[in-house]
Amino acid sequence: LYSASEHLGSLGALYTMQEVLVSPGVLLRCVLEHCAVSMWVLQRGDGALEDRLARAYLEELASAEEAKKTSGRLLGKTASQHQDQAAQFEALREEAELIFGEPPFDDKGRASIRDQHRLGPTETVVWMLGFMSQPRAKTEAAGVYDYLSNLSHPTLYPHYQLWMRADDGGEIHSTMNLDAHEKQVRLAVIPYYETLTYVMSYHGWPPAPQKRLTAAMERMLPGVFVASEKI
Repeated sequence: LYSASEHLGSLGALYTMQEVLVSPGVLLRCVLEHCAVSMWVLQRGDGALEDRLARAYLEELASAEEAKKTSGRLLGKTASQHQDQAAQFEALREEAELIFGEPPFDDKGRASIRDQHRLGPTETVVWMLGFMSQPRAKTEAAGVYDYLSNLSHPTLYPHYQLWMRADDGGEIHSTMNLDAHEKQVRLAVIPYYETLTYVMSYHGWPPAPQKRLTAAMERMLPGVFVASEKI
């Protein structure tokens, strides 16, 4: 959630500097991804506490495995840092198996604890956008994430679509008007706000700071928020 907040702050900095065509979409994708994982781990409803713990362990295991893989590629398999991270990964896997009474990886190497399965980036964002108090249909949510991903990569069409030539064939103009920018900002702010609500509710933190934040955001984007359910 802290990472999402930094990306959101970076989005504000870009708008302040009027760098508002390509880079905001990249940061928006980051905000959605970080919020989605936070919401997926916590979730709300009547699910068992152990399931929430299982999802947290799945994220920790994925992180430890990536650290091991990356250090091996950067430093080599004989490097002490890589060997330390490999040992940390093995220790975490053994800890998870001890706690849950089952191996956290199946015979094909897929992570699974208590029938909880870690989702890919697209699946996680689609799940979150359908889980919010203002849900989006799965197909639409997938399309949003696909577009932001394509804008983040050297895929040509989203960059072409940012520009249009005048009807007389003369000057080229940006297709991003104020309404398009406001929709883009809302797509970042709403998931972040709801994720923040979940995290504060989970920890039982005092609501006063969030109320001040809510009031400030309502002044900037009237009507952007609806009541968010507690966990």
